[in-house]
Amino acid sequence: LLIGSFFSFVLILFVVIYPVQHTFVMEVVLFMFGVFCSSEILCFSAVPYLVDESSVATGIAFINFLVMFLGMLIQPLVGYLLDLYWQGHISHGLRIYSPHDFQRALAVFPLAMLVAIGVTLLLPKDFNGMNDKVKQRA
Repeated sequence: LLIGSFFSFVLILFVVIYPVQHTFVMEVVLFMFGVFCSSEILCFSAVPYLVDESSVATGIAFINFLVMFLGMLIQPLVGYLLDLYWQGHISHGLRIYSPHDFQRALAVFPLAMLVAIGVTLLLPKDFNGMNDKVKQRA
């Protein structure tokens, strides 16, 4: 989880800060970002090690809720930040946003990755001792 969160942070920071001119480079970077973000699925498999047997389903449901809820919040937040940083340029009735406006609004994503790294550091480092607890349930 920590490795996935770290490399996701580095890659999304690259996407937000560095203006990539070549679409192939951006495609590769975003693909790798998706690969490293897929480590999120490991959160679901850690639940049996972290909660009582009677709460495993609730724990998995709560993680699923957080994933969907936070994803739902980030989209309007980016839109709000774009509107906040908008400098008032209009062309043919449409708002014109500068690349800098997008960079500032999309800075939410590297910040979210930093939060993910922080939360990952709060998890137990070793599930081996907890493995006996899960084996006893079977």
